[in-house]
Parts: sequence; structure tokens; C-alpha cells
Amino acid sequence: MKKELSKVPAIELSLSEIAKSIDLMRLQSKMQQQLLFMIMETSTRERSAMSGQMTESVAKEIEKAKGKENEVTSSKMAE
Repeated sequence: MKKELSKVPAIELSLSEIAKSIDLMRLQSKMQQQLLFMIMETSTRERSAMSGQMTESVAKEIEKAKGKENEVTSSKMAE
């Protein structure tokens, strides 16, 4: 019994170290989660900006095509 009781302080110390490790891992996990959310948010913003630019570019191309179509129609009507 004395032998087992002498192990208690070492066990308590080990448990304390394990608890500290768990707390540290929890903190690291939260930090990684925040970083991941920031990366996802940045990626979403970039995609949105690129999509907006592409939409704008397509709209300009459509306007150019309409302008050329109108020129062709006008020149045919003039003949």
C-alpha cells in the first residue's frame, strides 16, 4: 500500500502535464481554425472579385458585338 501511495505524486504530476498539453492543443486548434477561416474568406473574396471581373468583361464583349452588329445592319440598310 505504501508503494502505491508513493506513486500518487508522480501520477498527479503526469495528469497535470497531460492537462497542460490538452489545453495547449486546444489553443493551437482554435488558432488553426481561425487561420483556416481567414484563408477560406480570402479565397471566397478572390473568387467573387474574379467572377465580377469576368462578368464585366463578358458584358463589354457583348456590347462590342452588339455595336458591330448594329454597324453591319446600318451599312446594309444604307446600300
